Amino acid sequence: MSKALSIFLPFLTLQTLICLSQSTKFDMSGWTSIDYGINDMRWEGMLLWDVDSNYTQTRSNKLVQKETIRDEFNTLRFFPNSTQDNCYIVPAKAAIIRHIIWAGFYYGNYDGLSSPPTFNILINDVKWTTINKSKNNGEPFYEEIMYEKNGSGFFKICLEEIKDGGVPFINLLEAVVLWDKLYSQMESNATYNLVTRTNLGGELTNRILNYYFQSQIAQTHTFIL
Repeated sequence: MSKALSIFLPFLTLQTLICLSQSTKFDMSGWTSIDYGINDMRWEGMLLWDVDSNYTQTRSNKLVQKETIRDEFNTLRFFPNSTQDNCYIVPAKAAIIRHIIWAGFYYGNYDGLSSPPTFNILINDVKWTTINKSKNNGEPFYEEIMYEKNGSGFFKICLEEIKDGGVPFINLLEAVVLWDKLYSQMESNATYNLVTRTNLGGELTNRILNYYFQSQIAQTHTFIL
């Protein structure tokens, strides 16, 4: 894939999702948005943020000490018991379906220790990425992945504790069903991981983005067995 196409396709996907979500005729039922730590469901425009207690029974909630302009980053769930299954089961409407998934993280010194943890995120028991102490200089950030599942009517997101890494936490999770014509080259049970995205004029509040140009664009493709 060419460099230009590698940059353009993720941008086009994001802009398509934003435009569709703003349309009053768009069906939002394929969106799952979980705001970790809130007590009640809340609406943000047409988007319904759900409570995470509907997806797991393992959690403790906290408010961050340093709030942000995004409400969904101001609460979190942390998982101090390493012997428990720190996983969220996210339903899907069909056995074969393609999602774009965002997991949001903001430490915000919620525990007063001034020491962000390091831990792994897994999707269906396969490592997605590692959240480390230096990620985004302590500011809110997203991890993003595209995933095509084949099999059961759900997928599982887990937070895995690393030895001496501290207590895993998460602020938000969003899973959006993609139009089946987008990324149609994906194979079943495979993932595409975001390398970078450049804002070419969208509103600042749409997503938290990094403003830089990366000269080398790489593509990752992980098969889930």
